[in-house]
Amino acid sequence: MLQKKLIGLGILLLATASLTPAAQENAAVDTINSFEKLFGVTAGKRRNHTKGFCFSATLAPRDRAILDYSDSPLFTASSTVIGRLSHKGGNHAAPDHK
Repeated sequence: MLQKKLIGLGILLLATASLTPAAQENAAVDTINSFEKLFGVTAGKRRNHTKGFCFSATLAPRDRAILDYSDSPLFTASSTVIGRLSHKGGNHAAPDHK
């Protein structure tokens, strides 16, 4: 049942991409309200993608064959990356390893 609700939320988020700014704001509020209804109010915490981890890395191309397809600096030079990989959903009690 929860999976169906999360799929519904995903569809809602995709549908908001072509809305006017005012409609997007209303859709965002509706989305947050939906998450709070499913998972409760979590003051000071994320409503979605609650679990995850942050990372920093330097990514470097390993194979010069990429130059056959692109000369973009993204694929030819090292890039410093700072990011966060997140789990879907709003369950703050979910285990970190799942």
